[in-house]
Amino acid sequence: MQKQLKEAQNKASTLESELESVRQEAQNDRSTLESELKSVRQEARTKCAALVSELESVKEEAQTNCSLLETQLNSTMKKNLRLDAKIGDLKNDVKTRDKRDSSSSSNISNSGNSSNSSRNGSSHYSTYWCDCFSNIKATEGRQVRKIWRPRDMVDLNFLLF
Repeated sequence: MQKQLKEAQNKASTLESELESVRQEAQNDRSTLESELKSVRQEARTKCAALVSELESVKEEAQTNCSLLETQLNSTMKKNLRLDAKIGDLKNDVKTRDKRDSSSSSNISNSGNSSNSSRNGSSHYSTYWCDCFSNIKATEGRQVRKIWRPRDMVDLNFLLF
């Protein structure tokens, strides 16, 4: 019985020693993990602060770009309104000119029938206006718009013989 008691005490001592070793190892692992966790948390805070700073910078840049685009849009809209007004004025000028031309061309053709009938049998005599308000031609990849005004009258009578 003494022998069994001694063996039991030896086993208990060995187990206590192993338990203490496991406890010490667990404590070391816990300290290591806590240290790593602190390091990871600090790195995450640093990265988060950098991302927040970058996000603020991008947000400010986006707001600046948005303001610039809004200013450009307003300017373009104002220009478009002015151009629309000019186009309306030109259309009104054309209508007025066409009315004036139709009445004057009938007068000219009536008076021209007798005086110009000797032109190779042609009884046509009238003044032609350039009816093109926009003559678009390509120049170095861009479109250039040439505006013809009513004063750019072209007399094409020399072609009618």
